Amino acid sequence: MKLIASTNLYSIRYDPKALIPPVAKRYLGAPFHPLRPKVAHMCDTRDQNTLWWRVAIYPLQPYRRVVRSWSARRTRLAFEQALEARGFDREGRRILDNTQGSRKTKMGGNLTGSFEILVREATIKEQYPTIQKEMSSALDALLRAKRQQNRPSGDSNKHKKRGRTQISNMLVSLTVGKVDAGVAVLLTQDNRLIEFPSVLLPNNIASGSIVDITVARNHAAEATSASDFQSLQKRILNTYGIKTPSPPILRLRNATQTSLVLEWDPIDLATASLKSLSLYRNGSKAGSIPRPTETRSTKISGLAIHTEYTFHLVLRTTAGTYQSEKLTCRTHKMTDLSGITVTPGILPPQQKEALATALDRIGGKLIDTVRIDTTHFVCTEGRGPLWQKAVEMNIPVVLPEWVDACEAEGTIVSVRGYYLNADPKTRQLGPIHGSSQHQHNASTASIATTAQNQAPSQNQTQTNLQTLPSRERGQSAASEQPLTPFPGQPTNGQPKAEEGEEESENEQSPPLPPPKDDAPEEEKLKEESPEPSSQPEQNGEFVPSETVSPDEKEELKEEKPEQNGATKGPENASPEAKSENEETTGDGDGEKKLKGKQSEGDFNEVPL
Repeated sequence: MKLIASTNLYSIRYDPKALIPPVAKRYLGAPFHPLRPKVAHMCDTRDQNTLWWRVAIYPLQPYRRVVRSWSARRTRLAFEQALEARGFDREGRRILDNTQGSRKTKMGGNLTGSFEILVREATIKEQYPTIQKEMSSALDALLRAKRQQNRPSGDSNKHKKRGRTQISNMLVSLTVGKVDAGVAVLLTQDNRLIEFPSVLLPNNIASGSIVDITVARNHAAEATSASDFQSLQKRILNTYGIKTPSPPILRLRNATQTSLVLEWDPIDLATASLKSLSLYRNGSKAGSIPRPTETRSTKISGLAIHTEYTFHLVLRTTAGTYQSEKLTCRTHKMTDLSGITVTPGILPPQQKEALATALDRIGGKLIDTVRIDTTHFVCTEGRGPLWQKAVEMNIPVVLPEWVDACEAEGTIVSVRGYYLNADPKTRQLGPIHGSSQHQHNASTASIATTAQNQAPSQNQTQTNLQTLPSRERGQSAASEQPLTPFPGQPTNGQPKAEEGEEESENEQSPPLPPPKDDAPEEEKLKEESPEPSSQPEQNGEFVPSETVSPDEKEELKEEKPEQNGATKGPENASPEAKSENEETTGDGDGEKKLKGKQSEGDFNEVPL
């Protein structure tokens, strides 16, 4: 809108076109507002050949609502009085007064366009007569603008007629100015140029021809086009908006000690296009599935024994990304044979039945074809299409004895010794039989070692008993008598030693002799007996020795250096040896009283 007048109280703006007020635009812009239908109806039915005027109170926003309404009402009343004083009604129509006071509306000379009166703050303090004068001046400015608009010869009337004919059919006469191959130039009555497709013109048209063009609105075609568009939208919604791709469903087909075979249902893409299908293990991408629309299973090898893993599939399409539920599975133990899946090859009927029975006992499966979950191919002859496929898929080809070995061992047996061309000697026992055999051999060896150790100790004990004097033999025999004798026998006052102690005393070396205090006496005795005696000497008496074997002689020779080293002095003797010597000395006190000093050197000899 154009500003046409401005004073201290008001600002006047005008536009020749009928414009919708801003307040009405706010209601029309709210689709769900309850007043929108009413405002739209008023705008559609309002006569555009009238003056659309209004009073704006934007500058009075800081004041209270009652003040704003009072100021707007005074301005509106003053402007209506100014219109009436100049022969117009409140909507800008020209009116004529007759004798009866009736009003007749004259269509020509009406005020048209949009007129806005902007109220300033000074109007609040001004008197009403001043406001009336201001509104009269505003109306005069409007009339001047209207006269300036109507100065061109009849242009405004033509525009009014043209605007009114746009509502229905419109017939336009145009003069052909120039005709080209594709475009014709047409001239209007006011010498305006219009480019029009020459294909749509009638035949035999040349420069200077006058054509009539009828312009009308085709409501039927609009309704048909709108219905077609709505049906297309519904088809698009039903085709692409309702059915979406389904997430893949992952499950476990078979599990072994080091591998897992996973499978899933066919992928449902709906109307979307496939981008990729990936497998994730423990949250990390393990790889992409080749040919996702054809492949429905995969095998993961090289896994740890008896370990838990988590898998899931991720499907990427043009309609979005879809993820399957997470599948948690665990590899088998070495003793779990339920994962064995065998495909039989060329076998005799009896062996095939025995193979099926053995697999049932261990929990394995027998299938007729070579699949991705086949773990072993069992046959006796390497030929046939199944055998060739197993070789291509790198599946172990073994003999039926391998299943029997697994059943016997209770665990997975190495296939190295059960290939078709393998040597049976290379077959090794499993951990169970191997450990039992090792235990048996170890127990046999320990028994033999114990027997060998007991034999020399017994021989040594016998030798010691043979070399002892008769008195000591009697004492040892008396010490071996039971603590509680049989009925009718005298009770022995000496306690009986434990069997373990007797064995330990027998196994120990003989007691060490006392220190060499009587070494000169021994030399005297040696001088008195220049010829050495071959008989062993015990307590100063020569006792005839029994026949000694060569092995016993060697043992005696080995014991003599040890005894000589032990008799070098009291410093080298151990406390145990000293205590034994003291006991031996204590036992010999009675003998010393009988034999005197001559028997003092008898204890220097070590009994054998």
